[in-house]
Amino acid sequence: MAVCRLLAVCGVGWAIASPALMAQSGAAIVGRAVNNRGAPATDAEVRLVDLGLRAETDDDGWFRFEDLAPGSYLVEISSPRFGRSVQRLTTGPVTGEGVTVVLEPLRELDEVVVSASPRALRGFETAQALSVLSGSDLASRAAASLGETLANEPGVSSSYFGPGASRPVIRGLGGDRVRVLEGGVGAGDASTTSPDHAVSIEPRSAQRIEIVRGPATLLYGSSAIGGVVNVIDRRIPSERLYTLATGYVEGLGGTVANEMTGSFDLTTGAGPLVAHVAGLRRTTDDYAIPGFADADRPQRGPGEADGGGFGRLENSFVETSSGDVGASLIWDTGYFGVSYGGLDSRYGIPGQSPTESGPGGAAEPTEEVSIDLETRRWDVEGVWRRGGELVRGVKLRFGLSDYQHVELEGAEVGTTFLNDSWEGRLEIDHQITEWLGGAIGAQASSREFEAIGAEAFVLPTASDRFGVFAFEEIGLGDTRAQIGVRFEHQSTDGRGLESGLDHTGFSGSLGLNWSRDDRLALGISVARSVKFPTAEELFSNGPHLATNAFEVGNPRLVDESASSVDATLRLREGRLTGAFTVFMNRFEGFIYESQTGDVREGLRVFAFEQEDATFVGYEAEAELEIFHRENHHVALLAFSDYVRAE
Repeated sequence: MAVCRLLAVCGVGWAIASPALMAQSGAAIVGRAVNNRGAPATDAEVRLVDLGLRAETDDDGWFRFEDLAPGSYLVEISSPRFGRSVQRLTTGPVTGEGVTVVLEPLRELDEVVVSASPRALRGFETAQALSVLSGSDLASRAAASLGETLANEPGVSSSYFGPGASRPVIRGLGGDRVRVLEGGVGAGDASTTSPDHAVSIEPRSAQRIEIVRGPATLLYGSSAIGGVVNVIDRRIPSERLYTLATGYVEGLGGTVANEMTGSFDLTTGAGPLVAHVAGLRRTTDDYAIPGFADADRPQRGPGEADGGGFGRLENSFVETSSGDVGASLIWDTGYFGVSYGGLDSRYGIPGQSPTESGPGGAAEPTEEVSIDLETRRWDVEGVWRRGGELVRGVKLRFGLSDYQHVELEGAEVGTTFLNDSWEGRLEIDHQITEWLGGAIGAQASSREFEAIGAEAFVLPTASDRFGVFAFEEIGLGDTRAQIGVRFEHQSTDGRGLESGLDHTGFSGSLGLNWSRDDRLALGISVARSVKFPTAEELFSNGPHLATNAFEVGNPRLVDESASSVDATLRLREGRLTGAFTVFMNRFEGFIYESQTGDVREGLRVFAFEQEDATFVGYEAEAELEIFHRENHHVALLAFSDYVRAE
């Protein structure tokens, strides 16, 4: 049913867009890029972000884009010698005078953001707090897991469960309250089920990672009540190549775990057809540590009795292989592409006691626990982006995932987790007046989850979601208002139950952004968001050895709702850039696990319950440029964050 509803909305979207398909005009964006001394930037690349168009500056720094629909467009200009600039420029006549854009020598001046709004925005234009990790910063921080890659971003920590498994935690909220996306749709794994389950996304394959801190339920559903992490990669090419090929080959090594990592990425094409292929292989041994990992173990030195775990974190190895191939047909008004990829990972779960008490209290060895993960994924994306004055563009993304992982106790299979899912998303970008525009959209997803074996603590379940949303922006001089609403429905069925459970909710938000001269900006957002209970929270009933608990679900759980307020001040003054955010989230019916005091199968019993909760905190970051000359850049970066939950 959800598929039919999504396809019906797609048909409506294309029907609306068709009359405006040829509604181009003689409008153009003409400009000249210069450095901060007025010299022309003759080596700059210019991107018209909204339309995926590229141009290069001429010998006097000029660039132009013609045959555009009237309106404003986001333009990104990058020069390896003079820096970069991200500006929103308004169209004019082809023969009109161009605008002068000054490139700044700051490395982190501003960022193009696509996850906080249906439209691409500058960081200074958003009402919500966000972070973007890209370029050399992403290359230097990319770790074996997504959580560790982002752990040093303001407001973000990691649900660390060993080097092989960690998931982002935003402002103290994790699990199903933080949506991890791949290109705007769900990753399709089982990482929300337990902290020892890895996210099935390889961080080194990302082109950029965007983090929206705070509720993003309007665009991405109830599982985004705490925030969104959107991993944007090159799987489906979206722009034509202006060279024969582009890519990289990378090799990494590390001594702490004898890490060896090799990867490659290649994009090539001719004319309208562009193809992409990438691959990665990573192996690590157990991590070296100064002493014992378990504080309760006898503190003896290496070589002494019972000293076998000295100097290493036992069972912390990782072996990962990933790859993908994709291709797109790209024309002047859009593109259509498809990709297929997969990830295989085997990693150990550290923290297991190497011995347990046998008969008579004698110590007996136990088997080490590891996880063997395998996922395969298809993605399809189609974009039409050269609309007229009313409908500016249409975007459709669809992902289909086949996921499974096996939990091994030594060589024996303990439990197998299966998760088959798909998710589709449609957005229609429109411009009603010069100062009012936005997007309407629909999103549908389906998930079939099953655990088989000794640790089958969750009933086999099927969950379907469908949502529609509208997100509008109102421009009033230096102030931009962002208004959004979303309706969403979820149905969850558990095998063996007489009937399923249905949940319906409405979410809404209001954001205001005021900026002055691209030097100072203030963003304030308030939201009322709804989160539906997950299948695990509703139907768990069994042992969960990774968390050392017997988990009991509660089918009487009601929707969790949150009222939130954020205020973010952004500053860019000379060599100093920074941001400071304060926030408060008040939850009604916050779902959590409570220890009951009972013991089943030798494990403490934890039951899912609900109670009101409040989260308050702040995030602060600042960068001071010390030196910059062409490709050389030295800066001092500092950040601090704090959250208190009650």
